[in-house]
Amino acid sequence: MRALLADPPPHLACVLSYRPEELAVPGLPLGPDTDFPARLAVVRHVLGPLGLAEVRRAALAALGADRCTPDLAAGLHRLSGGVAQTVADLLDLLAGQPSAVGLDRLGTPPRLDVLTLRRTAAVPEEHRRIVHAAAVLDEPATSHDLGMVAGLPGRSGADALAAALRAAALEERGDGRYGFGSPLAAAAVRRATAGPVREALHRRAAKLLARRQPVPWERVAVHRRACGDERGWLVAVERAAGRFEEAGGQQHAVELLESALATGPVPEQARSRLARLLARCAVVGLRSDETLKVLRHIVADPGLPPAVRGEIRLDLGLLLCNQMGEVMEGRDELARAVDDLAGEPVPLARAMSALAMPYGPDASFAENVAWIERAVAVAEESGDPVVRAAVAANRVSVLLNGGDPAAWPLIERLPRDSDLIGCRQQTSRGLCNAADAVVWLGHYEKSRDLLAEGVTLAARSGAVYAEQTGRGCALVVDWATGRWTGLAERCRAFVDESGDMPYLASDARMVLGLLALARG
Repeated sequence: MRALLADPPPHLACVLSYRPEELAVPGLPLGPDTDFPARLAVVRHVLGPLGLAEVRRAALAALGADRCTPDLAAGLHRLSGGVAQTVADLLDLLAGQPSAVGLDRLGTPPRLDVLTLRRTAAVPEEHRRIVHAAAVLDEPATSHDLGMVAGLPGRSGADALAAALRAAALEERGDGRYGFGSPLAAAAVRRATAGPVREALHRRAAKLLARRQPVPWERVAVHRRACGDERGWLVAVERAAGRFEEAGGQQHAVELLESALATGPVPEQARSRLARLLARCAVVGLRSDETLKVLRHIVADPGLPPAVRGEIRLDLGLLLCNQMGEVMEGRDELARAVDDLAGEPVPLARAMSALAMPYGPDASFAENVAWIERAVAVAEESGDPVVRAAVAANRVSVLLNGGDPAAWPLIERLPRDSDLIGCRQQTSRGLCNAADAVVWLGHYEKSRDLLAEGVTLAARSGAVYAEQTGRGCALVVDWATGRWTGLAERCRAFVDESGDMPYLASDARMVLGLLALARG
């Protein structure tokens, strides 16, 4: 090739493809003597990773529109790192599987497995731990962090990283960080690393991350669990979930806590703490059957202190009433929670105000009013601003469902601008519930205004369930105000999105029924 290109015949066109990271001499595809004469036009075309849109197009072509959801395309892009060959291999694997099989069940494509392990094996043995450390950290890391996790500080770590880069086992990821081209490549190296070596790496990774500010507790939990530190793992899970809750990430906290409580024996004291946190987050997020199973199992434990059982029973009741649509069973749990929570004003006020909501068939409206009056008194006694906001939101609903104009000034006083995210979440719920009540009173424009404010606040504060209920109510407002163009399609899309959560889908299903009735 060198001889041909040194004296090219007329009209020669040559396409030379290579992997830059595998060249014997960096930047010289034909070795140290690479040269191009002046009369030869030379163009370099670098094939970078595919973008999300390109991955989606490839998935559509391979799997069809029914299987190529936005989540699947995004997952393919993330796992493959956009490497075209890996995308193609993953799509081949998916095409041969039932549609229910997700990306997480596929593993690493054999071609990528072989390539990654071949490159790792090319790193001299004394330097190979730096590659294993990068696989365990599973994100681009600085040379210092890689050396610390590998147990190769200082010069030895720098030499090891240089050797890994020369063998293309690792690559530069920008901003002074190094790692793998895709999470699947890292997974291949982790699987091939001996268990005791992998545990030591995870232990050092956990110590490294625990020294950061702020501490990435979710990642610390992963490493502590992987090295067998169960007590440290539970501490990290609890702190990670607490931070998610504070930041409005309740849905993420629920997934983390569910996994912790469902994957093995957890000491009783830690179990009750994690369950209370799970219950608290679950009532703000979307339904999870796993959460219900965990909470039912825990409230059945006769060894739980009454106050702890009452708190968990309260959130279980709310979950049953709201996300599940099991109103009678949920209200039974709430009534039991009131008995368990005597002397605990904060959760007691929440339980009473939940029983005040006039949505169930088991109580008269007079009883609803009595419950909300008791809840207001207990909330004031508690001095807790979040529970006062929760009770105020429910009081608005009770008054509006009775057609009482005293609700209007209370709506204006809901704490929209509170520094506490819990207050903002309760306010968003109150605004969306108020919008639902006033549409039946004929205040259509007021309902739209309340929805616009409530849904926006819910989205900003992580109140996912309130946000979805507000979107469902908007369909009812469209029905009531004659905005029927495309309404059936919007309702069907909302029902599909809601899955099997009866209360979320109920507004959309009702509007579909009303449209069908209107059309005969």
